[in-house]
Amino acid sequence: MSNRVILLLLVLTMILSFFSIEALKCYKCESTNTAAKFDCHSTLPKELTDCPAEMNKYCFLERVEKSNGELHRTFRGCQKIGKGPKTECSDENQYKHCIYFCDSNGCNSGISVKPMMRSFLLGVALLPIFFALSRNYILI
Repeated sequence: MSNRVILLLLVLTMILSFFSIEALKCYKCESTNTAAKFDCHSTLPKELTDCPAEMNKYCFLERVEKSNGELHRTFRGCQKIGKGPKTECSDENQYKHCIYFCDSNGCNSGISVKPMMRSFLLGVALLPIFFALSRNYILI
């Protein structure tokens, strides 16, 4: 394969690595009562769920605590409106609601690496190859 073709493929790979055509994937669960066996706070579903097109903007994690600080409910899912990545808290009646919005796959688990960062690191890793090939191409 010629240097020109390899160079073109590297450039296309770098450009395409910044675009994503997949649906946002979030953890989805809800613990609505303390007697539930499945605890959405400490146990995550095994699989991420594809967000539907109309809800494909943010993942969220919502914690509802009683006024004494005891965890009451936890929700995780997809959201079309948000101010993320950010946490917002409010007090309603005897409960404190905190919602964390984020915008990358699986980010509502608590810890994540953003896809843009992976793309950036891939681009940086490919730069030496790109420059070496472009220098060889110019010399030929």
